[in-house]
Amino acid sequence: IGIKFALNLNSDYVLLLNNDTVVERNFLSELVKVAEKNKDIGVIGPVNYFYDKPDEIQFLSATIDLKRGTIKFHLDRGLLSEELVETDYVQGSCLMIRSNIIHTIGLLDPDYFCYWEETDYCMRVKRAGFRVVCCTSSSILHKGSKSTLKMPGFMVYYLTRNKFLFLRSHSQRFYEFLVYFFLFGFWWDLMGLIKNKSSIIPFIKGVWHGLFHFKNK
Repeated sequence: IGIKFALNLNSDYVLLLNNDTVVERNFLSELVKVAEKNKDIGVIGPVNYFYDKPDEIQFLSATIDLKRGTIKFHLDRGLLSEELVETDYVQGSCLMIRSNIIHTIGLLDPDYFCYWEETDYCMRVKRAGFRVVCCTSSSILHKGSKSTLKMPGFMVYYLTRNKFLFLRSHSQRFYEFLVYFFLFGFWWDLMGLIKNKSSIIPFIKGVWHGLFHFKNK
């Protein structure tokens, strides 16, 4: 609803910002300034720092392995010396989308409901020929958790199910992911939930629904 409202106002950009963030004074002006200089940017976001550890980078750049369904995060402070850092996606806590991109490829996919939806959108933006970048002169503090031990069951469910939805849409060899996942990934993820036993059933349910493409909210 908010995105459509912004588009009806003929805005040049649409900003998505989570309510568990604290922004720096000039975070938005820096995003707009850099986007205006680089018309090939479709999505741009700030550097995310942990709210409780403001000197520790939470998100800067990431590379998605479509064969394994894994994500490699690039958190090297040396990257901060660059004005822009290329990334496969911008973290959903804060991202700014050029309005003409939305007119071109559409809105975020509602099938995701939560988690992986920004990842899916950024991949669609890149497929349309635009860049997805992080602006190092813009930053926010984000209160997101670092540990799966603190994840409630619904979070584990949607993170798991939506990974399957994402890879089914974007991986040209989805079967390779399935082979890797059931040989290694499934057991690795399950071991990570041993101390959070209440999330094991949501995890297995997420695998089942993702495997058979269930999209219930």
